Amino acid sequence: MSTKKTTVMDGLFAVHCGTPMVGTIMFSGAEFYCVKCGTSQGMFGTMDTQATPELQRELEENEKKFREVAADLIPAGAQFDKCGTCQGKKEDHRLHASHEDLEKSDKAYQKLYGGIL
Repeated sequence: MSTKKTTVMDGLFAVHCGTPMVGTIMFSGAEFYCVKCGTSQGMFGTMDTQATPELQRELEENEKKFREVAADLIPAGAQFDKCGTCQGKKEDHRLHASHEDLEKSDKAYQKLYGGIL
């Protein structure tokens, strides 16, 4: 998962609650996640709002909270650089991940679906 710092851009806010959305590739077909309402949306499903310094700070807080939960996620089709099996076989990490890692991933997804604030 990327830890690259992002910045607030106009139009990247949850329609349901106006929260700055975290950029992610953890959900199929959705590039953004709302930590407040648990919504995952594509780039064109967000609300237009003007970016402000306050929203930038809120986004940074949201990203930190998201990373704490998302650390255990194993997205479908993911291949991890740190996994020799992924790199050797070029296969989905979920096919050879440990039972414990899969359970952690499933719990993290369940937590994210409801929002984490």
